[in-house]
Amino acid sequence: MLKLVILLLVSVLTSLANAQSIGINEDGRTPDPSAILDIHSQNKGMLLPRLTTGQRDAITDPAEGLMIYNLDSKCLNYFNGIEWKDACADLNCYPQPSPADAGKDTVVRAFSVQLQANTPYEGTGEWSIYSGGSGSFSDIADPASFFSGTEGVYELRWTVSTACGYRTDIVKVTLLEPCPASVTDIEGNIYPVVQIGNQCWIAANLNTATYNDGTPIPNLTGQTDWNNATTGAWCYYNNDPANAYRYGKLYNFYAIETGKLCPSGWRVPTLEDFERLRSNFDKNTAYVYVLKSTDLWTLPNDGNNATGLTLVPNGWRESSSFGGMGTRMYMYLHKSYSVSASYYTDIYINNGHMGNPVTASKKYGMSCRCIKE
Repeated sequence: MLKLVILLLVSVLTSLANAQSIGINEDGRTPDPSAILDIHSQNKGMLLPRLTTGQRDAITDPAEGLMIYNLDSKCLNYFNGIEWKDACADLNCYPQPSPADAGKDTVVRAFSVQLQANTPYEGTGEWSIYSGGSGSFSDIADPASFFSGTEGVYELRWTVSTACGYRTDIVKVTLLEPCPASVTDIEGNIYPVVQIGNQCWIAANLNTATYNDGTPIPNLTGQTDWNNATTGAWCYYNNDPANAYRYGKLYNFYAIETGKLCPSGWRVPTLEDFERLRSNFDKNTAYVYVLKSTDLWTLPNDGNNATGLTLVPNGWRESSSFGGMGTRMYMYLHKSYSVSASYYTDIYINNGHMGNPVTASKKYGMSCRCIKE
């Protein structure tokens, strides 16, 4: 028996020295790695220290979480860091706090958000910051309190408590920098900005001939030069500068994939950005009319531009000619399909939906929009 005790002590001390989980069981199973001590049995229990109330109170400087079995009250006791609590008394206490529901995780492009916790039917609620830095609540006791902070991710805790105890729930809130009213490119061109969902979009086609690092982008007017290009280039539709004001410039995909076409802090939208844009609308109903400009489209035009995005029928440049102005919008997405092809989306006249992303040659000329990073 003495040998068994010694072996057990050696095993425990060795495991502690190696910072490993300790398992006490009868079948040799591996202890759960999340536990420092894993005890398993199907016919035995675990005995905590059994003390009278007087013996318990004589413990010097008890640690928070310390547990004993109270021989006087015949119940488990635990120290909560302030005082000894009787687990049986807590279970029989009334009223117990109602469940806490901090609401759904949310992302907003603002530095303030209204929270949506439940109103407790038993107890009182209180907001606190669980993680994420500094911030403030308009009323910590209001389930619909406003929370204000800086850009970042916060975990906010809603605690419902009574004299008998408390329950908590945590909601994740992401605050993003609000959209600016406009953005200016490296050449001084100013573009209006609109917010759709939590995305900031420029509300006009890009019209720069310079990358955001100051490098000029070649203007290729000849069709042969355009078709032979393997680096970034731009042109006006039909090579007519008069089309720049409302339609912007057309770019090949080589200019898009440099990652330097949009103003600093902005980028060409990806496939994921495009799907996030579409997720703001019911795909089973016509929604493009709220994105389209009220003019420039060949009649009849159903666009009302309710979102302010102002999509215009800029057309495109392909391998032999220009086409589509007045009837189609073509817009590149920042996603290669292959060495020679890339993704784009388009809108037809009187088509209620934005087309699913499809592929075309990287040499084609299309418009470009930008989204805030």
